[in-house]
Order: sequence, then C-alpha cells, then structure tokens
Amino acid sequence: MFRTKKRDGFSLIELLVVIAIISILMAMYMSTLAKVRGRAKQIAAAEGLRQKALGEMADNVNTGRMAPVSSPVGELPERPACRAAYRQTIQTGWEERVLTELLYAVEDEAQFRAYWHTLINPDNTDDLEFEGTRLIAKDEDDNTYLLQTVDAAAATSAPFPVAWDFLSTAMNEMTIDGLGANVLYSDGHVKYIPYQRMYPSCQTVAKLSHQFMEAL
Repeated sequence: MFRTKKRDGFSLIELLVVIAIISILMAMYMSTLAKVRGRAKQIAAAEGLRQKALGEMADNVNTGRMAPVSSPVGELPERPACRAAYRQTIQTGWEERVLTELLYAVEDEAQFRAYWHTLINPDNTDDLEFEGTRLIAKDEDDNTYLLQTVDAAAATSAPFPVAWDFLSTAMNEMTIDGLGANVLYSDGHVKYIPYQRMYPSCQTVAKLSHQFMEAL
C-alpha cells in the first residue's frame, strides 16, 4: 500500500495565481479610488467657483454692476487688471486652484485669441484702443474685434463664460482625455465642461493660459 506524500504550503503556480488575483483586485480598487478623488476635487472646485460667484453677485447688487468685474465702477479694465484677473487662485477645500477670469466678454475662440493677445500676452505692450466703452482687440494676425466689458454684456446677452478653474496647470496633463474645467457663467451658475469639447475649455485656452503662467 502506497502512501501519498503530504504537501506543505502552496505550489509556485498557485502562488502566482493568488498574486495575479490580488493584482487585479488592487487595479480595480485604485481605478475606482482615482475616479472618486477626481470627482471630489471637481465638486470642491465647482463649489469654490460658486461661492465666488455668489459673493461677487452680492457685491454687484451694492455697486450696480451686472457681473464680476475687477475694475472700479465706471472705469474700463486695463491690461494690468486683466492680467491679474486672468491668473488668480481660489481655495477649494484642502488646496488652492488656478482661476482665470475674463473682464471682457468673448463669444468664440477667435475673439478669445484677440482678447488674449491684446490684454494677456506678455510680449504685447501696444497701447490699448477703445471705441466708446468697447475694447478694440486684435489677434496675432491683426484681425480686429470689438469686445464689451463683462458687466455691459451681461445686461443684454444670454449667460456666457466669465471664469473657469483648471483641474491641472501642466500642459501634458491638460490635454489628456477625461480632464476639464468648472466654468462660471455670467448668471452665476457653474458647469463642468471636458477639455477639447466646448469653449472655453478647449486646447487653445489651455495652451495660452499655460504660456501666460509660465511667463510670470
């Protein structure tokens, strides 16, 4: 009569199978955890923008403004005010976030490029030109657009973007699918928009914003 030899412990194959199962479970857990953390940051950033909007809307009631503007009442925002508003930080929960605010209203990407080149581009020192209360904005190719101040545009236009926060300030992270920005509109509501889908959360905005922040 033969006796089977009693085996102690696991075989190498069994050990590898166990390790593989643990690795798969860890990968699933880490992916879920990353999504939860990303969502938490998005909610915190949106709430920071919303609180900023509520505070500025309350201030607008007292000053007669229709929307957030960082210049004194009755004065047009000049280049220093626009550059300061374009690169701010707000506290959202446990961290600071970069906030960009427009002081002139733009309707599309072409007007945004003219806004950026005229008011934000660190290399542009040309004198500002106005037609009444509207800014004569020119892009790099000298195409001209007339831009109203945000408060003047808010009195006559449908809600439009006036500010947004960046989930990332590094260009190699900004252009990855799945990232986006919380956008503050002139009526005070906040909307999350993925990058490269809709204005102003587009690749051009991300690129020019990064270029400006790198020049500071």
